[in-house]
Amino acid sequence: MTARSFAALLSLMLLSVFASAQGRGSTSELFIEIKEPGVFTVIVDDERISSAKGRFRFFETASQVSLTVMRRDMPVLHRSLAIPRGTRMVATLLPDGQFLTEKQLYIFKNNRYVLDNWDGYTESGPLDPARPGRPGRGRGMSADDLELLTRSMANSGFDEDKRKVAEASLKNAWLSTSQLAQVLKTFSFSAERLKLIKFAYLRLTDPQNAHSLTSFLNFADERESLLNFLRTAPDENR
Repeated sequence: MTARSFAALLSLMLLSVFASAQGRGSTSELFIEIKEPGVFTVIVDDERISSAKGRFRFFETASQVSLTVMRRDMPVLHRSLAIPRGTRMVATLLPDGQFLTEKQLYIFKNNRYVLDNWDGYTESGPLDPARPGRPGRGRGMSADDLELLTRSMANSGFDEDKRKVAEASLKNAWLSTSQLAQVLKTFSFSAERLKLIKFAYLRLTDPQNAHSLTSFLNFADERESLLNFLRTAPDENR
């Protein structure tokens, strides 16, 4: 092989790798669990899946999709969904018709597919050797993860739905007090803010600063409730 041929081949390989990397971040995934028993048909754009198992997986979706759920040829749900590029949305359809976004996960990390077959990552976080089986206190969320969380919450409508999205995301993540403050700004009312602060306290990288979050609570009894909570919080997580 001549030097010129080798250079041409190398250029084609690099273009292929670049195109593959670009493509990985250009599509999304939508996973839906239907809590009501029975045979359902879920249609995402032009892809249709029918099953009685309750879980539906759609890969390589667009970032804006049309979702229809049917049972016995009768529509149960029809709506459009915005799914950030390069992420998997995991959602639940409840028997009363509520459609809840449970998680949004990044699909790739360092050009590798890092998700399991439902709602988690294949690579678990480091464990704290002092408390086996429990995650060690880590660093705060990345700026991208924080932006994804606040965007998902903003698209969730009511404050209670926003809180559920945040709780699902923070269950396996760490964040700083200042990052939690950014999350709290997405709420309209302080009652749900208080619930989330108490939930997220054990996930804070700097719990000693949690008292500053009283500024996000509108009423004196809410502020007092938070301060009482912080005074009695377990020391093992500090």
